[in-house]
Amino acid sequence: MQNFLQDVLDALNIQLAKELADQQKKPTTQIASDETIGLQVATEPTYLIIKQDEQNYIQLRLDKDYGYEITLKQNGIGLDRGLLQNGGSNINISQSN
Repeated sequence: MQNFLQDVLDALNIQLAKELADQQKKPTTQIASDETIGLQVATEPTYLIIKQDEQNYIQLRLDKDYGYEITLKQNGIGLDRGLLQNGGSNINISQSN
């Protein structure tokens, strides 16, 4: 009986480890991607906003419990007043070379 229980526990641990590894491999869910302005937005597990051009890189991780109004520009190109939920927080980033 003890060997049977140990075998069951071992099998469950192996299955759990596989499921956790599979969850970590899943890509984030993108809600927006605009290659013309170099912007990507993902929603899991937090808001992840990436703005990139040839010379610059900006990454924001924002809590999903709040709303945001975002202006994010590099050399005059980017996002102007983007909304994530109805926002109470304003984030303005302007980067130029």
